[in-house]
Amino acid sequence: MAALFLSRRELARAWQIVKVIGRYGLVPLAQALGLGSLLGVWYWRRTERRFLEMPPQVRLRLALTELGTTFIKLGQVLSARSDLLPPEYIAELSKLQDEVPPLPFDQMVGVFRADFGFSPTEAFRTFDTTPAASASIGQVYYAQLHDGTEVVVKIQRPGVEALVQTDLSLLRHLADFANRSRRLQRFDLPSLAREFQSILLDELLYTLEAHNAETLAQEMAERPKVLLPQVYWTFTSRHVLTTQRIYGYKITDFPAIDAAGIDRREIAVVLADSLLEQILMHGLFHGDPHPGNLLVTLDGRLAFLDTGMVGRFDRKTRELLIELAASIFDQDIDAILLHLQQLGVVQEISNLPSLRRDLSHLITKYYFLPRKELRLGELLQRVNFLLFEHNIRMAYEFGLMTKALFLAEGIALELDPSFDYNRAARPVIDEVRQSYYSFRTFYKDAERELRGMRRQLVDLPRRLSSVLSYMERGTIHVSETDDFYETKQATTALLVNRAIFAALTIGLLISACVLLAIHPTGWIARIAVGVLIADSIFLIVLLLGLLRSGRF
Repeated sequence: MAALFLSRRELARAWQIVKVIGRYGLVPLAQALGLGSLLGVWYWRRTERRFLEMPPQVRLRLALTELGTTFIKLGQVLSARSDLLPPEYIAELSKLQDEVPPLPFDQMVGVFRADFGFSPTEAFRTFDTTPAASASIGQVYYAQLHDGTEVVVKIQRPGVEALVQTDLSLLRHLADFANRSRRLQRFDLPSLAREFQSILLDELLYTLEAHNAETLAQEMAERPKVLLPQVYWTFTSRHVLTTQRIYGYKITDFPAIDAAGIDRREIAVVLADSLLEQILMHGLFHGDPHPGNLLVTLDGRLAFLDTGMVGRFDRKTRELLIELAASIFDQDIDAILLHLQQLGVVQEISNLPSLRRDLSHLITKYYFLPRKELRLGELLQRVNFLLFEHNIRMAYEFGLMTKALFLAEGIALELDPSFDYNRAARPVIDEVRQSYYSFRTFYKDAERELRGMRRQLVDLPRRLSSVLSYMERGTIHVSETDDFYETKQATTALLVNRAIFAALTIGLLISACVLLAIHPTGWIARIAVGVLIADSIFLIVLLLGLLRSGRF
């Protein structure tokens, strides 16, 4: 019946998916997602014998690779969701490589010409038509600007956007259909499908990747050992990205790095510190720091490449992450659990004592290890697996952060086997905590709150007018008796008056504190002290009123 809701193009694509899934023997997965009832179960018997000898997670990886762009990206996203899949699947999907045979150059020219009105060979002084790399979304070429600057040009494959849109539409249908199963409802598949759609569409938009690169470059501007490629906007569009070409060594090419006289231990610290700073201080971080996206430049700097996959945290989340990291280093189990709940990671807990016991058992394993052997990324990933065992979902960004830290930590340990993440991370965490709890930050917060209170006060007459208009039109109806209504009206009036009184008192208190902070001496300071005294009297009066009423 689900097939009736698919377009002809989606139906054809679903048929391709069915054949691939059937060939790799992924029958349980297909039936769980509703594909069995979508096109019939007769095709599942056509499984190639050689695939049946492989573990199911390996067959899944091979099937996703064959299905192309959308499903390769789906596997890469799922590799960061250790709250959804068991460890063996996470490990296997992490091996997904987005490498495909290149298309001929004459097929790629049309994409560039459609965005700029001329061909790449006309736009650049030199343009090597042999691709330096070929992925499922785009191909990479080396070129030279007319001033001699060497650049990297990434051109999106023709037709990939339409194919992705078809696949995403099909995945949404399948998610809605599969969500009818009570067994799968805990995963909230429609929500996961929407989340994945947003991630993949962002990767298709090369201008967004360019903005990510520039933002990360600004974040890392005070770190001379970190480099992000410069974006050349003249030849950057929705489907084309032109950036600075950076020469260097792959971060895992240890013989070349050693031969160049570059200190590997320093690179390990730079990688760990810069990633933590991105996460905790700035909130925009590189989400896929695998060896292919990290380059050690000829002068010993660390270059982050390919900013298509990034994570974002707002300030409140970053503050909680700082406290979570400190709690992990201090091995404070109750604090870890509290911060996980505050982060919204632990949403619905059916058995909190069991989760706490398992978390305590996990942390205890690390407690007796030497500090230098405490692996932050590894521990976070084990926490994620623990959440999976307790059927607890987490936010995608948290999983992406865990995966990024795990990858960076592994690379740092390869660079320097004696690498101590605790020692490397502590200065960054302390610096970020100081910046968040500094007087300057307090002042900015107070200023922001005052602006918010001002907007509320300015908007108050309009809101009251709207309420009165509703009452005049008879839109608001009260069905209580007269005596009960009068009592409720008096109580409501009292509560409103006290609320307004409390709001004004707090506003004056904040204003006086800010004034004293800015002008600690002089006549303004005396006024501020007077306001504080008056405010204290108001608060005492308010508290006495509450005590007399007996309503707290």
